[in-house]
Amino acid sequence: MESKVRIKRILVGDGIFSQINESAFSSCSAGFWARGQANINYIAIAGHCFVGNDPSFYLSPRKDSSYLIGRMIYHLLDPIDFGLIYLNLTNVKPITSIRNRNSGTYPELIIEDIMAVTSIGAHLCHSGYTTNVECGNLKSLNGDGFVRAVPRGLTFRDDILIVHAWSLPGDGGGPVYHYKDLRHVSLNGILTVLLVLLIKLKIVVILELYP
Repeated sequence: MESKVRIKRILVGDGIFSQINESAFSSCSAGFWARGQANINYIAIAGHCFVGNDPSFYLSPRKDSSYLIGRMIYHLLDPIDFGLIYLNLTNVKPITSIRNRNSGTYPELIIEDIMAVTSIGAHLCHSGYTTNVECGNLKSLNGDGFVRAVPRGLTFRDDILIVHAWSLPGDGGGPVYHYKDLRHVSLNGILTVLLVLLIKLKIVVILELYP
């Protein structure tokens, strides 16, 4: 008798892993689910999450085909830190909600829309694999500076949002959002390679939120 494949839920902000070498994996956070013009499903994440030679990403830090999310088919570091993972819907079911381990009452935050941030002082949050949910106030709408990205070293970035919020390695690629109420949020972007640099939602292919 054939074994039944167990479909695993994956939420925005969950940890995703790619193999660097035989014994090590790197970690990032899932950005948002999107669909391209050809009705193809993707996860949008940070481009710097691709650090090895294998473009495969998993739900667990092990090379197990049953945990395969998909393969990164596109990634950039310049002019924006952005990548796309082609979703393997055989193994995973994407959920259009943000993981919120800080709350037992609202463990999943529903993404209602995408909104640009237009005012200094706006309260923004991010969800990531390492620090979970952290929040802070927007300090700049058009910041610039040098950020460190593997394997290219220091890279200059401009036209970025700067937010006073804590993050750690493994949070990169996760969603940046603001609360509309305790359960519903608007998506604003994805977290890039430094602690407080948030990339604006400038998508290089035409995408819409999944589903």
